[in-house]
Amino acid sequence: MAIKNLPTKLAVITLGMFGFGFALVPLYDVFCDITGINGKGFERSDITELNPVPTAEVTENQPQSNARLVKVQFLASPQTGFSGDFYPDSATLKAELNKPVTTAYFARNASNQKVSLQAIPSISPSEASSYVTKMECFCFNQQSLDPQQTREMGLTFQVSEELPDHISTITFSYSLYPIESVSVEDSAQELDTNFAEGEKSDEPNT
Repeated sequence: MAIKNLPTKLAVITLGMFGFGFALVPLYDVFCDITGINGKGFERSDITELNPVPTAEVTENQPQSNARLVKVQFLASPQTGFSGDFYPDSATLKAELNKPVTTAYFARNASNQKVSLQAIPSISPSEASSYVTKMECFCFNQQSLDPQQTREMGLTFQVSEELPDHISTITFSYSLYPIESVSVEDSAQELDTNFAEGEKSDEPNT
């Protein structure tokens, strides 16, 4: 009886082994995907998506977080004799060291006469003045304003990177003085007239 059933058992075993061989192929692929054996596993594109590497362009365009900034304040003082307004465009701003900064002051002549003005600057603390360079400043020249005229007056400066660390705030202060509107030519003519009249008065009476 056992001998009679032997061929049947061998056939079943053979078919089972043949089927198991086919099943090994997908099982092997799954195993290789998990372990990375035989070059399988995550594709390079998948790894890049999981761990993106920043390109050189992105890295170069990122702002420098270590750039030092200093607070700059602006004050304006119109002096006696000037009828009008004098004020900064911005009361405060942040300036990056070693980079030019441009701002402005405004002056308005509220009178009905033309005026000439001169701005006198000062910087505090005084120690900071050695580290400030003015490329453009309305204080370099006299400013002439017609009646009721408002003028924007430019200021461009740069703070050196050698500014001491203990200085965190710099104050620009400008005092605006009116000056006499008599021109040099008019003054010279007036002196000539006075001199001539003096000569006449010294002449003896005949």
